[in-house]
This record gives sequence, C-alpha cells and structure tokens, in this order.
Amino acid sequence: MSKQPTRHVAKPVVKQSVKQTVRSTAKQPPLKELKPTNKTVNPTTKKTTKSTNKTSTVFQGPYLNRFTVVWVQRNGIPFNTRGFTARAFANGVLIATAPFDNFGVVQFRNIGTPTNVPLVVRTFNANGVQFRRSRVIPPGNEAFVFIG
Repeated sequence: MSKQPTRHVAKPVVKQSVKQTVRSTAKQPPLKELKPTNKTVNPTTKKTTKSTNKTSTVFQGPYLNRFTVVWVQRNGIPFNTRGFTARAFANGVLIATAPFDNFGVVQFRNIGTPTNVPLVVRTFNANGVQFRRSRVIPPGNEAFVFIG
C-alpha cells in the first residue's frame, strides 16, 4: 500500500479594507477625568442649586429634624421599651409627650432641632411609673442617648 500524501487546504485570505485596518489599530483617546461639581441637590425640594463653597458640599442643616432620644443598655443594645413614654419639660413646663417604639427610640414630633433651650426628659413605663432615667439635655442637640 502506498501512502497518500496529506493535503493541506489553504484558507482564503480575507483582505481588510484600509478603513477597517486604521479603525482597529488607532489609539483610543484617554478617558475624560470627571471634575467635581459645585452643585447640590436639596433633599426636600429636589432642586439643584449652585454651591458657593468650592472645597466641598456638606449638608448644612440638622440631620434629624425632630428631637430624638435613644435608650440603650450599657453594652449599646436598646431596651425593649414597648408601652413606655417620655415627657419633655422646658423651664418646668411640660411641652411634649411621646411614645417609645419597641427598640428604645422616642421622637418628639413637636420639638424641632437643634433645640434652643435646656430640656428635662423623663421616662415612664406602661403603668405610668417614672423611671430614674430623668436627664437634663443642654440646648443645641438633635438627639440624646440614655445609657443604662
């Protein structure tokens, strides 16, 4: 038996046009660097305003718009405050009463922030018994934490 020589089949050469060659080998332009803008968006009105502060745009207003108290244990875990209430006094006059949620947080809806007078906040259980957690809170606060 005679060996038959193996045949190599040549693939047809595809010629690229000059435009295709230039397009595939041309360098890509460098990415455009983004410049920081000095525009801010008001979260309540959703309007964009130009900032006058050139270095950074920082939220200027109070982060919490209503006075908030958090009651936690010494290890930082909130108390279960189901049924508890808190009362806020200014100059000996009761100005607000609000219920705690189940996770140690009470928000006084009628006390805006930052506060402008010292407040005394007292806590009460579901039966109306006052706890020893009575604190004097200085003015200028958005929130306060009772620990223990």
